[in-house]
Amino acid sequence: MPLNDVLLAAHGALEQDVSLLVAYQNPDGFEARSVTLGETAAAGLRDLSREWLATLENYVDVPYEATAELADGQVFLIEDPNTVAELAPLYDLANQAVELPPLAVDDLDHRISMYALVAGNEERIALFRRSDPRIGYTGGRRWLAVFGERLEQLDTPAFAFYSSLDFVLASDWALVVNQIAFERLFRDAGLVEQHIAEWVQGLEQHLPWADGSVEALQEVAIRDSRVWRRLREIHRRGHLADVEIGEIRDYAEEMDLDIENVVVDERLVFRPEDRFTILHLLNEDLFRGPLTDERFEAQRKTGA
Repeated sequence: MPLNDVLLAAHGALEQDVSLLVAYQNPDGFEARSVTLGETAAAGLRDLSREWLATLENYVDVPYEATAELADGQVFLIEDPNTVAELAPLYDLANQAVELPPLAVDDLDHRISMYALVAGNEERIALFRRSDPRIGYTGGRRWLAVFGERLEQLDTPAFAFYSSLDFVLASDWALVVNQIAFERLFRDAGLVEQHIAEWVQGLEQHLPWADGSVEALQEVAIRDSRVWRRLREIHRRGHLADVEIGEIRDYAEEMDLDIENVVVDERLVFRPEDRFTILHLLNEDLFRGPLTDERFEAQRKTGA
């Protein structure tokens, strides 16, 4: 689906009913609540979201791949079924916003770690912000009112929203503008940890690993999005089912890598401080230029 069509779908959903979801992070993911919106608040949130979407009209969408890093003027437009399925728990949470237990306005506080405006009736979308809302208290201080773009002195706690959001989820696509916030939320919601065992399982099945290497790989992957994205791509490609340890050793030698950092006693080695060496090899990211024989790292793969 072209980016313009995605933006039009989001705008269309904002013409329908909207609801607000807020969430607190806990060890198991997020505890979500709904917040009742008055007409003025709902209208203000719609306007904020429309203005933010309008800023994306001239952006360029790029694939969300293992080595992808967003640059200025780019967004990730995610439509592949595997990634959409991985994001389903977040979308399902937002899709239930209306049915969630309500949260009193007075209980909005600094513990909130994520909020989303859910828009649409039958086909809903959710516009997420991972960063905490700006919440201030009284004491003669002045706070920026985002909707009116003016300074006002407030006599009660303030719950104000940022003028930009991080990403949008629908049932069959995602639009990511803030990669760091998106990947933090993906991790903090427990979705990375939930899938890492699956992503690593194929590595254990097809190739021998030195003691402790798989456990170290899993621990690093939870913390580092660059690692878990490569693990996910390796798992999806499934190419290691036909690869033997000797082929990886030969590949490392061809790339002039220190073999002791890759294979020891015919078993793969993972060292956190040298995490990308083994991942580049397993994902076939390294190659030599045919003219200069210089070693390069592939930034993107396109299947035949």
